[in-house]
Amino acid sequence: MKKQSKFLNSFKDIDELNNINSISIEVIEKRAKIIQDNTSDPESWRYRSFDGFLGENESFKERIKTDWKLLEQWNIDNKQSLTHIDISNKLKDVINQCEQTRKDLKFGPMAPIKLLYNKEIELFIVKNIYNGFQYSLFWNENQQNLQHQQPQQQQEQQETWNRKWNVEYKIQNIKTQEEILVSGDIDNGIINYIEYLGFYEGDEFNQYRINPIKLLSILMSK
Repeated sequence: MKKQSKFLNSFKDIDELNNINSISIEVIEKRAKIIQDNTSDPESWRYRSFDGFLGENESFKERIKTDWKLLEQWNIDNKQSLTHIDISNKLKDVINQCEQTRKDLKFGPMAPIKLLYNKEIELFIVKNIYNGFQYSLFWNENQQNLQHQQPQQQQEQQETWNRKWNVEYKIQNIKTQEEILVSGDIDNGIINYIEYLGFYEGDEFNQYRINPIKLLSILMSK
């Protein structure tokens, strides 16, 4: 059986999850709610977002399970066996092809790119780079400070979660006009969340949430 994500492999794993990077699920859920004013949470505002990572009444584990069920049903309907790792790799491929096209055409770092993804799907991609950084929802400052004193395996796990980024990509299918906003790059941000957890963020009104079915539609609709 194919591994579903790098950190979780079953619904049982989700149910038994009590922390990520030594941050409890309760703290993660608190961080994941929309923050209106950075001064309202001086200790952890860096790990939060004005758009939030979850809806007001969503739980972290239930959000993950809901999106896992969406992909599970999509696989049944389409006779496929895609995993969340596969989906993260599709997004990585799009961004890699975008940046290779940018390099080949000698375009600037934020010039829009029209891409023929996998030689058949027309995509229009707009990249934005910001001065400030978004820190991962799972950042643990204590672990960061101890990073060089830990065994190699523990260091690698901390490097998985203690990440930050200042870039985003808007990816649009030219034919269908459907689009998603990808916070981060191939190594950081939501692609990392999808690859390791099958977490696509929550709240249907959150511009940074990526519905996995919508994503597959964008990347597979000719």
